[in-house]
Amino acid sequence: MLDRPAPGEGKNRRHLDQATVRALPRPTKDQGSVLYLDDEVPGFCCQVSYGGTKTFRLRYRRQDAGAVRPKWFSVAIGEFQDDNRAKAMPGKASRRKVGVTALQARERAVELRNAIKGGAHPALELRARHAEVEAKAAQGVSVREAFQRYLTAIQSRRSPMRAASVAKVIGSFELHILPMLGDRPMASLTKADIQAVAAAAARPRRRKGRQVGGSVAANRAVAHLSAFLTWCTKQEPPLIAVNVARMIDRSEVLADEHARERYLTTEEWNALMRELDDRPYWATRGSRFAPTRTVRLERPNLRTLVSCEAIRLSLLTGARKGEVYRMRWQDIDLDARLWSKPRSTTKSSVPTPYDSENTVEM
Repeated sequence: MLDRPAPGEGKNRRHLDQATVRALPRPTKDQGSVLYLDDEVPGFCCQVSYGGTKTFRLRYRRQDAGAVRPKWFSVAIGEFQDDNRAKAMPGKASRRKVGVTALQARERAVELRNAIKGGAHPALELRARHAEVEAKAAQGVSVREAFQRYLTAIQSRRSPMRAASVAKVIGSFELHILPMLGDRPMASLTKADIQAVAAAAARPRRRKGRQVGGSVAANRAVAHLSAFLTWCTKQEPPLIAVNVARMIDRSEVLADEHARERYLTTEEWNALMRELDDRPYWATRGSRFAPTRTVRLERPNLRTLVSCEAIRLSLLTGARKGEVYRMRWQDIDLDARLWSKPRSTTKSSVPTPYDSENTVEM
């Protein structure tokens, strides 16, 4: 089980002594890395990267419980240390990464093989030790340090958060969260800490000549803190085990918010309709070699035209965005000026006079 090489590796067998490893050729970048197996100790090998790094490894197979076939594992023993090069670089040993000679790597490989035959699983044990070290390091991360990582993440991801939203997040943390929790370790946060932040943020006060705090500020602070903690639970390793902000009873801690209703004036409505009419005829042009400019099109851009008409239809009918997106020609009766919305596209479960449909007069 341990002695069988992986497919295609038998042709690269060498006796891995100091001179042989020193003479191993550097592969091309297209090759990536090449693995050379030892002809004496099964599984003992040297991996040569296209950058010139030579790493000793021990490869072995193990049949884990429930697995259909044995799986290959690899344990890194250390990087190759060339004695001749070390002698040619006196006084610079502290700058180099400490490696191992071929003889030291061979002796270590024999030790690992004997341990594997005795039931050890060094690759898994090494992985567990690394995870334990990372977990201990994560427990020492403060809320302030984790927040700086969070800011970098939300601004550099594939769909970065808008600058205005980032400013609101920073404002909540600097005003209400970091003053209370900034120096606390992430792993020490509890439900009581979230409640304390909400209570402090809800108290109106003046800061630098302006009014801050209040029920709305408390709601926003808890929402931003909860999003941040959710991100922390998804890191590797997690910075916190669970999002403790989800454990509070928000109805007891936070005040209800009432949305404001404001209707467009006649002037605002007319301006909006003119913009929806005109927007499809404008587009931006430019590249990294030329500045971006706005140009007038002879024909409307079809994608923009559809979006503008969808907005107009939502405004005129009060339909939801998803309902407009799912509109089909078979749902429209142009003669009767009716739009019959299938119940599968709506949130309403109340029966209507049209069996399974809601109907809107156009």
